[in-house]
Order: sequence, then structure tokens, then C-alpha cells
Amino acid sequence: MSKKQKFLLRSSLLLNGLFIILFVIGYLKMNVVHEELFYSEVQQKLVELDGLIEHQKKNDWSEPNLVTTQLSEVLNGIHVATNSGNLLSLLMLIR
Repeated sequence: MSKKQKFLLRSSLLLNGLFIILFVIGYLKMNVVHEELFYSEVQQKLVELDGLIEHQKKNDWSEPNLVTTQLSEVLNGIHVATNSGNLLSLLMLIR
């Protein structure tokens, strides 16, 4: 192998290694973002809904429309989290 070929081989290996590292970092960041989105859009709102239901039970269901409103927010959060998960998986296929 000539010096030029050795240089090209080493450069290619180095660049491929860098691309693999960047890909893994990007994948991990996307997973973290998706988990945070799921927490903020679904899990947190489910906890709020649970608290609201308990509050309504104690108050003899004085304002049941609050529960339906909160339930609607939970459903919207599930929709947002699901769509973002689908889009993230699509992006991973494109990469």
C-alpha cells in the first residue's frame, strides 16, 4: 500500500468512527427528548387528572366538567406523544 492509500484508509476510518459516534449521540438525545415529552404531556397530566378526580369525589362532584376538560388534555397529550414517537422513528429510518 502506498502512503496515499494508507492516509485515505486512516482518514476514512476516522471519519466513519466520528459519524458513528455522532449518530449514537443523536439517537440518545432523541430518546431523552421523547421521554421528557411523554412525561410532560401524558404522565404529569394523568397525575393532575387523578388529583382532580379525588378532589371532585370529596366535593360530591360539584364541577364534573373540570374532569372532562382535564381528560381532554390527557388525550391530547397522548396524541402528541404518539405522533412525536412516530416521527422520531421515521427520522431514525431516514438517517
